[in-house]
Amino acid sequence: MQGKQPGIVGAVPIGIAKASRADLSAGIRSFLGAYYKGRPGELEWVAASVVAWRPGSLAGLHARIAKADPRFMPFEAFREGWGSFFSFDADAAPESAPDWSRFWEMEPATCYGREYPACIRAFLGKYFAEVQCRDPRAKVLDIGTGNHAATVIARSASPGFQLYGIDIAKVRAPPVGLHINVLQMSAEHLAFPDAEFAAVVSVNGIEYADVDRAFAEMFRVMRPGATAALVLHRSDSLVLARALDVLRLLEDAPVLETLALAWLYVDGGTEFMRREVELQVAKLEKSTTVGPSASFYVALWDGVRSALRDGKSQRTAALRLIEQGENYLRWTRNKNRFLASHVAAVAIGRDQIIERLVRFGFMVDNVEDLRAEDPSETRPVGWAVRLNKPSG
Repeated sequence: MQGKQPGIVGAVPIGIAKASRADLSAGIRSFLGAYYKGRPGELEWVAASVVAWRPGSLAGLHARIAKADPRFMPFEAFREGWGSFFSFDADAAPESAPDWSRFWEMEPATCYGREYPACIRAFLGKYFAEVQCRDPRAKVLDIGTGNHAATVIARSASPGFQLYGIDIAKVRAPPVGLHINVLQMSAEHLAFPDAEFAAVVSVNGIEYADVDRAFAEMFRVMRPGATAALVLHRSDSLVLARALDVLRLLEDAPVLETLALAWLYVDGGTEFMRREVELQVAKLEKSTTVGPSASFYVALWDGVRSALRDGKSQRTAALRLIEQGENYLRWTRNKNRFLASHVAAVAIGRDQIIERLVRFGFMVDNVEDLRAEDPSETRPVGWAVRLNKPSG
């Protein structure tokens, strides 16, 4: 079918971004119903794909439909016959940095999980021991402090350290009794006087800011002779590899589409939709319930099955459960997209790190590989950088 569908000429274009899920799904079915006559499964998954991804352009809409149905008509035919039936939000804001406050609500302590890998703990432990030998009451700044993992290690090195952690996000209160001062501020605009700190650390924190402005600010607040220890991402790191794995999964496997179809079923769908979701969940379990995120997906698919079983009788709770899974996965996708794009923009090799820091006046003492304790893991964790602000 190449032309416009009879009976809907002059219809108001459906807004892909702003239509409700039910209206968007109904609109896709109405416009493409004749094209998919005799193929209800493909039509359901096309509708679910559009609802899940809300593409921002006609080309993006066509790409989503074609991904769900590789036999779909070519883009030129789609644009000529169907383009006028859809509208897109021209004022939609571009995808931005993730909500780091939400990230630290979910993470128990570090961006690596409950604690830093052993190589980072050892790097920080050695550094803080050296700071303690020089000055057991040193004033220490942690840039991008998150949930205080680095300052907790610092406190174990010296009860006399004056500890300050800053983060652009709203983070949890530090453990009671550790006397850690936590301030919400940007690494690009440190609200401290010049030459305030004897030691500075940052574990995958400072590089998420405008790094040139952040390094200049870090130099400003360090005293002459002060030292710093940084853990930086690198483009071949384990962290980035895992982020890219998540992005590939969400792009290649119909995870969000399955959740969208489950939501549409609970909202008033057919038994055919329920069976389609159950079949797809069984397939997805084989590829998602392994690896670092296995426990999340086990709970997710158990929750979807519960929603399918009880959803019609407990509609509100079932819809909320599915939406929670969707929202978490969208947030995770945004975070990992930001990480991947940011690392691609700022991750550099050892020589480039040294050159960049020297440009701001630092003296770089060492840049070394951080490696996971598992010998079978060949990818590095990141760079460990030691530097100082010259006294003269």
